[in-house]
Amino acid sequence: MENHKSNNTKENITIVDISRKINQLPEAESSFFSPFQEST
Repeated sequence: MENHKSNNTKENITIVDISRKINQLPEAESSFFSPFQEST
């Protein structure tokens, strides 16, 4: 059970880490996602 809890926490940290990276994307990387938003 402890092991399962540990794995779950690990996943949550990974998701948070990815979110932080997305929020800190450089402008060059940001422009890559721009077309998806503009095309809507």
